[in-house]
Amino acid sequence: MDKTDLDVVLVLSPAEAIEGRVLDPAGQPVSEAEVRAYPPGYPHWLASSSSDALGRFRIEVPPEFVGRIQAFRSGAPEDAAVVEGVPAGRHDLGLVIK
Repeated sequence: MDKTDLDVVLVLSPAEAIEGRVLDPAGQPVSEAEVRAYPPGYPHWLASSSSDALGRFRIEVPPEFVGRIQAFRSGAPEDAAVVEGVPAGRHDLGLVIK
C-alpha cells in the first residue's frame, strides 16, 4: 500500500457569542443553570455554559448559528425554558425557567 501525502486546509472563523440571563418566574436570577445551544434539526447540543450568580450566561457558537437555546436548573430538565430561532450575536436573551 502506497502512502500519499494529502494537503488538508482548515478554515477557522471566530466564534460569535449568545449572551443573556436566566431568571425564575419572579424575575430573580438563577445561578448555575445549564444553558445549551442546539442547531436546527439536531438532537445534540453544540455548545453549553452555566449561568453565574446574577443569572448571566455566554455561549460561543459559529457565526452562522441560528437555533434553539435551552436553560434548566441542574437535575431538572423538565422545567426548561426554550427559545427557538436565536441567532449568533444576540446579547439580550432572557430565559425564564420554572
